[in-house]
Amino acid sequence: MSYKILKPAGDLGQPIMIMTEATLIGLIQRTILPDATKLDEFNVADFYSQRRNLYGEIKCLRKHHSTILLEKAKYDELLPLPNARYIVSTPNGVWSWRVRDLRNIVWQELYLSNISTYYHRETEGGYKTVTFIPIASAMCISNLIGWEQGM
Repeated sequence: MSYKILKPAGDLGQPIMIMTEATLIGLIQRTILPDATKLDEFNVADFYSQRRNLYGEIKCLRKHHSTILLEKAKYDELLPLPNARYIVSTPNGVWSWRVRDLRNIVWQELYLSNISTYYHRETEGGYKTVTFIPIASAMCISNLIGWEQGM
């Protein structure tokens, strides 16, 4: 398994293990979608399962949050795809949303400053249309893919 190890967090002083996209796709392939194929960076989604006709977009977060940011541009790209899933890992587990099932979306304009790294280059900040989806509305797939806290 491949993880990024971050500085100690909180009062415990224990390192936090952060799952990488490649590791998460590997877990998905070994457990629930053996035919999942990683797509290149020019595709809308990160992987595709032909057997289930399912596309998956993956985000690996360094911190756990009760709501997860979803950009409208990404939502609009995923929505037309059959069985598109938005899959997010945090230090507390892995969650999955079926994009077409997202309801009552409230979009807002936020300034996001260099919050992500794309191929080892920071992205330029700017205003983006986003929503925050509650993690409680997702399906927890941690047990399905064999993820354990502190792996």
